[in-house]
Amino acid sequence: MVLGPEQKMSDDSVSGDHGESASLGTINPAYSNPSLPQSPGDSEEYFATYFNEKISIPEEEVPRVILWLMVELAIIGSDMQEVIGSAIAINLLSVGRVPLWGGVLITIADTFVFLFLDKYGLRKLEAFFGFLITIMALTFGYEYVTVKPSQSQV
Repeated sequence: MVLGPEQKMSDDSVSGDHGESASLGTINPAYSNPSLPQSPGDSEEYFATYFNEKISIPEEEVPRVILWLMVELAIIGSDMQEVIGSAIAINLLSVGRVPLWGGVLITIADTFVFLFLDKYGLRKLEAFFGFLITIMALTFGYEYVTVKPSQSQV
């Protein structure tokens, strides 16, 4: 439902905190495409139904396997880009003390740590990231105190 500037939402969807402005609640991503059916609730079902009707995935085995292999190659390509980029960053930050293959191993190890923590709950993963951010803040503070920059230039 699209409202014009002179129209107002019904009383059941008006937010009490903001007077007459409409409450967004949950935003349905289907609103960006007017050809999709509009629903107040779960839009995932409508997306699946829409794409199943519009995009035909071949039911024969050979085309399905070819499509699957193409998607897997795209995923591998993007993952390799991330791993190699992280390895180069580690190599540069360590001034060459950690070789590229060592950076690749470190990146693979931290990926498995994230997957392991994600398996045991989002709170543990959030706590781990909080720990890393705390370490980063402490090291920035240490560097700031050690370097003692001119406060007028900061």
